[in-house]
Amino acid sequence: MPSHFKRTCSALRTRWLPVLALAAGPTAYARPALAQHALTTLPRGDAAYLQLDALDRAGCRPARISPHRPYVVRDVQRAIARFAESPKCAGPIADALGARFAESRAVTLPVDIAPDLANGVREAQADTLEVFRFGARATLQGTAMGRGEFEPLWAGVRPKDEGTPPLVAEGRVRAAWAPMTRLVAVAEMYGQTSRRNDPTVRQRALRNTSGVVDFGESYVNAALGRVDLSFGRGWAAWLGEGNESLALSANGPLMDRLDLGVRWTVAELRAIVGTVNDVLMTAGLDSLASGTPNTRFRRWLYGHLLTIKPTNGLELTLGETVLASRTSGGFDLAYANPLMAYIVTQNDTAREGADPRDNVVVFSGVRARLGPSILGGELVVDDIQIDEADRERTADQLAWRVFASAAIPVGTGSSAALEYRRADSYAYMRDFYTDVYQTYDKPIGTVLGPDADLLRASGETWLGGETKLSAGIGRWRQGALRIYQRPADGPNDNAGQPYPSTSERRPEVQSALIFDVRADRLVQRLPVSLLVQLARVENAANESAAAALYVRATLTASYAFRYP
Repeated sequence: MPSHFKRTCSALRTRWLPVLALAAGPTAYARPALAQHALTTLPRGDAAYLQLDALDRAGCRPARISPHRPYVVRDVQRAIARFAESPKCAGPIADALGARFAESRAVTLPVDIAPDLANGVREAQADTLEVFRFGARATLQGTAMGRGEFEPLWAGVRPKDEGTPPLVAEGRVRAAWAPMTRLVAVAEMYGQTSRRNDPTVRQRALRNTSGVVDFGESYVNAALGRVDLSFGRGWAAWLGEGNESLALSANGPLMDRLDLGVRWTVAELRAIVGTVNDVLMTAGLDSLASGTPNTRFRRWLYGHLLTIKPTNGLELTLGETVLASRTSGGFDLAYANPLMAYIVTQNDTAREGADPRDNVVVFSGVRARLGPSILGGELVVDDIQIDEADRERTADQLAWRVFASAAIPVGTGSSAALEYRRADSYAYMRDFYTDVYQTYDKPIGTVLGPDADLLRASGETWLGGETKLSAGIGRWRQGALRIYQRPADGPNDNAGQPYPSTSERRPEVQSALIFDVRADRLVQRLPVSLLVQLARVENAANESAAAALYVRATLTASYAFRYP
């Protein structure tokens, strides 16, 4: 047989036999189940974050995927595959994660199939099979309050009619399309009956109702070798825990952004470019000179970081963000470069005409595992004065956190934690509201906002792999400054102010002893959570007042169908 004929037959076999194998039915090929795609982003508040954190505190090192969130399904699957390396990972929590994230894209082939045909079938699966997934979730949240509202913390204590409504219903629908293993597109819409006191809402109320309809997480994720790209509406939290971070948190609305990530065993790079809300500066709200016309500023957030893991139990992070506001355009290609330091770029003489008020924030973090314990610290430098003359006039703008946790060898996933968080009086603040570290009046940094601190001790244990019981107690203080206040108040000429600060409008420091207990049933189909909070507040709303007890209870239940 001529050699060219053999090559032709071989090429046809490689190209067409996989297709025939796919068409032959389940005896030759098992189509993938409608599971989450490997590049699907886990939403904030997903049960997997709590389960992985519990395993990490218990000593399971593979459960520590990254100090930065969100995770994608592939990251969790890779961590689960390494659980067998450590006996501390074994148990019902790991089993629950394994059952949920079991990979279901295996190919069923005859045992006597030729190797080249087998490879062709696998390539066909990766490159030609399209998977469409649809999911939905309905949620009811009931909230009961005594006396007043104190969540979220950055807003301070307020009357009940400014707090969370007694009953809120929410519905979400989500569709995902995956044309290949390296690409997925996700679109989500949601509606809820009230937007009041929900910090994640960015949409105006729907017509004459108190409800809202908006897009939730909607993005395209792609993987190019080690590089992960995400474009669309999503969230990001760097350092911290859960949604909370001093540097870049996800306590507010989702951000329209482009996100890039590169990860190795010993290092991780991340960069983000996103839009935050426009600000319309007016003479009435912002104490501008009389006759100054209203001016709209377009605002962008840029950020990048580097995390190095010199050992299996040590993480070192250094990063920076910049919030830039412009009266026209707004996008700055120099800031979008993830390989250039913003603090240097800002002072580049080639960029004459760029606004010198761009708010550059530098942050760092260290986390070390010592036996059954974890110790760490994080520091955010919004601004710090070096020259003596500047120190006499301008206040430092720092936020920092120290924390420790330890596994408790009782029950399942039991641990105790202690942390202290502090934001200086003028941290995240600027003289112009366009430059304040906020989006839609919600902090981009810590949930405490500026001019506040929190000392908190907590503990948790698990019943099986899907029921978490936790409790905590803390001391919370809040001064007079608010992230959303207009006109804004920056650090200039405020170097001698006490901490926490006071003002004519808010003459006292608000303080509270807060106790909370929580139970979460983290099953995928019907998750339920109950949170009860007690706060003994002194000088509520920063006004002179005797101590009073505030009670807050929230019951949340959902029904999910193939969600997320």
